[in-house]
Amino acid sequence: MSRQPKVMRFNMGRFGAASGNVEGVRSVVRRSIMEQLSIANAKTIFHPIILGAWMYLSIAFMRLIDWLIRPNVVERPWVHFRSVITFTSVACLFIALIDMSNRPQFVRELQRALTAPDLDDITDYYSRSPSSGFWLLRHGKRFVGILAVDAASPEKTALNDVARRNQSTSTTATIRHFYIHSPYRNRKLEQDVLLIALRSTFRSSPIVQQIQIVDSPFASNIRDSIRWAGFQRQRAVKSVGVFRWRYAIYTLSRARFEAQFRQPKRQVWTNSIHTQPIAEAGCRVPLPFIITLVYVYLCT
Repeated sequence: MSRQPKVMRFNMGRFGAASGNVEGVRSVVRRSIMEQLSIANAKTIFHPIILGAWMYLSIAFMRLIDWLIRPNVVERPWVHFRSVITFTSVACLFIALIDMSNRPQFVRELQRALTAPDLDDITDYYSRSPSSGFWLLRHGKRFVGILAVDAASPEKTALNDVARRNQSTSTTATIRHFYIHSPYRNRKLEQDVLLIALRSTFRSSPIVQQIQIVDSPFASNIRDSIRWAGFQRQRAVKSVGVFRWRYAIYTLSRARFEAQFRQPKRQVWTNSIHTQPIAEAGCRVPLPFIITLVYVYLCT
């Protein structure tokens, strides 16, 4: 019988009692950002412009070194593998150049995330406001996801003073981290974790009037979840990658949330978890298929 996933909220007691949580959180943050790098590379590699440039340069290189197949000349069988060698070599060059172009941006983002104040002391940072919270999704002993909501104003307050903690709450809370490991996405766990966090944030303090999140173009599962919850796109904040994909801010107001979730859409944590991997969304054109098409074209 499959075990049910558990959502653990960080607080002073639990966080102090589980010393391995710090490294587990950092590992999940690293995985979330580097996964976006791999998706950005894949989206760039399989972009029509890149595929067209790859085929054009491969054929041009074969023509330059006189490796094109001659229809009226009988060639030895091994000669036909020169096309495969050429297309593969040029493809490797493109992959290396694309990764060299994309990786520095994500490495900077990873360094910024790992050195941010909230990961220095998670318990202290997310205790500054009653509406703040850090949820860690666990399956057995494995950390499979996190969601962090920061509702504190910039001023740091005394943690033992409830009145000052309420005064330190901002009207706009920010989701700073949101990630679910890919094998656990087939039962829409993102929606369950997000719904728990949204309800806790709005119910803990009447001061919070809206929640915002920076949406990544390389995390389609998170985008689907926040749209399901009623978040609305506001504006673009930055662009990354070879084709300048845009990050955007999405917000959800208290009024919209209360109107949408007056009756729960579905019960939370009722389904058993399955761990079959799910392919990332997006176009995936198999490389051998493209090489075969080009090879048939050159031989005709």
